[in-house]
Amino acid sequence: MSRMLLIIFMSSCFYLTSCGSQAIVSNYPFLDTDGEEDTAVTILFSDDHDYSTENNYYDALIDVQQKHPNKLSNVNIVSQTDTELVQFYEIEQFPTLLLVDDLEVMLRIEGEKDVTSIYSKLDSTVKKQQERSS
Repeated sequence: MSRMLLIIFMSSCFYLTSCGSQAIVSNYPFLDTDGEEDTAVTILFSDDHDYSTENNYYDALIDVQQKHPNKLSNVNIVSQTDTELVQFYEIEQFPTLLLVDDLEVMLRIEGEKDVTSIYSKLDSTVKKQQERSS
């Protein structure tokens, strides 16, 4: 009996998780990369009260885009007031930069950082992604 309850519970959890993922993609179409190979989504969660903390992120993103022109082509800026996406990705600090592939976080950089640190993490992740697709 308890085994049957466990199976029902686990099935429900998988179903609910699947529904949550489908809902988030339907509300944020830029997250839908089905069928697109080697496509990571770049999301910058913005601090609406202090944009100056984001300057290093923008500089690093531009530098990585120049080095890898076919990568990080679109950067999606999300406000901290967008609670659905903030909660989905458990964002607690702003700014936060995510590289996401099929809703899975490949890279997370949080808080105020220097350009070099952001650049090296982004560049390394993009290179790893290129190696996997080769």
